[in-house]
Amino acid sequence: MRDPQGNLELEERTVVRTLHAPLDNGHYLRGPGSQQLVGKGMLLDFDFCGSSNIVAERLPFVSYPHEWSAMQLRDAARLTLDISTNLLPAGWELKDASAWNVLFKGCDPIFCDHLSFQRIDSRHWWAFGQYLQHFVFPLCVARFRDIPVSASFRLHLNGLDVRRFRALMGAGIFLTRFWPLALAGGKNDGAIRQQDLAGRAGYHANLYKLLDWFLSAPEKRPASSDWTGYAAANSHYPPAARQAKRAFIGQWLNRLNPAWVADLGCNTGEYSRLALESGARVIALDADHHCIDRLYQANKGQAGLHPLVADLDDLDAGRGWAGAEFSGLAPRLAAVTKLAMMLALVHHLAISLSIPYRKIAQFAADVTQKWLIVELIDENDPLVAKLCQQRKRHPSEFPLTLQRAAFLEKFRLLDELPLPGIGRQLLVLEKNPS
Repeated sequence: MRDPQGNLELEERTVVRTLHAPLDNGHYLRGPGSQQLVGKGMLLDFDFCGSSNIVAERLPFVSYPHEWSAMQLRDAARLTLDISTNLLPAGWELKDASAWNVLFKGCDPIFCDHLSFQRIDSRHWWAFGQYLQHFVFPLCVARFRDIPVSASFRLHLNGLDVRRFRALMGAGIFLTRFWPLALAGGKNDGAIRQQDLAGRAGYHANLYKLLDWFLSAPEKRPASSDWTGYAAANSHYPPAARQAKRAFIGQWLNRLNPAWVADLGCNTGEYSRLALESGARVIALDADHHCIDRLYQANKGQAGLHPLVADLDDLDAGRGWAGAEFSGLAPRLAAVTKLAMMLALVHHLAISLSIPYRKIAQFAADVTQKWLIVELIDENDPLVAKLCQQRKRHPSEFPLTLQRAAFLEKFRLLDELPLPGIGRQLLVLEKNPS
């Protein structure tokens, strides 16, 4: 959208870049190198339409850096660096090293900024500072301070500048391989100058090697949270109830055969994978970035799965110019979702977050085009008592009758299953006509 070489417009199935001036015949996009990147799945396929338009596929669903886990951002960083290395022998570079130039086709990152290719005409890679702000700094604070990379991009579209990075890392950075970054950059504008890190010999190849060294820092043990072990250690379901839940949901997924499923509050993705097995494409979202990291890592190369970090009670409503440059998550979900799943979620929204049931039901109706599978929990369930105690509420405020009535205002009932041995019910619902 903001490229000085052209304007970008989103059409129903394509993305069209209208150039202010035609690209010369020797431009990288007109040569075999760009098609090799396309063939490797690194660059979004494109074609020229006349001399002034570049047309590319519009992906049906996209996620943005403020919705990624650390491993997703790391793979986006690696892709950007790998493309830069591929360009180098031909004398080309990326003029931008922005995380927003990378999209995900499922669990595979792909570069989408076709106008970012330019000839190298200087010893300096001017996108170096941007690469640090968008990739290296957020990954570093995620690793050593357990600050989600999504939080870095919620703070600012351009990730972390050097001053925020230094403040977050503190003196502890000198115990890591990232210590040179604490010495780099100007005091006023927060820019990172590559000569601060690599001296005058810092040509592109050396810079790429330096960045590769940062990215290849040995991983710590897999991070965990209160939720990453929830599915495995879950004692709320007797074996018969868990088996019945999985069989019932699998049966309805196969029966309805939705093209797209949104698994809201997916945890580490047990039912997201079940939806994948039914043939659906799945948007799996959870507020816990460690859960999404594990789901993403376990499904590398899975084109049908879109994991993302999102707080349901704090969804972004659009970012960038006029709030419309990067659309909000709710309309992106609504544009594709045929079936939404809210499993072991509603009681957390209603009790822990004090969201009224009617508003939860309205949200569900807003983000699915047709169906909803929802799990409701009886007020006598021990978990309800625990949550109510924490919030100084009483379980009698959350009866099943109130929950059912809220959802049946927006949906009609197709089927239901009381789970054996516990006070939980699964409802399969179809959205009422508008």
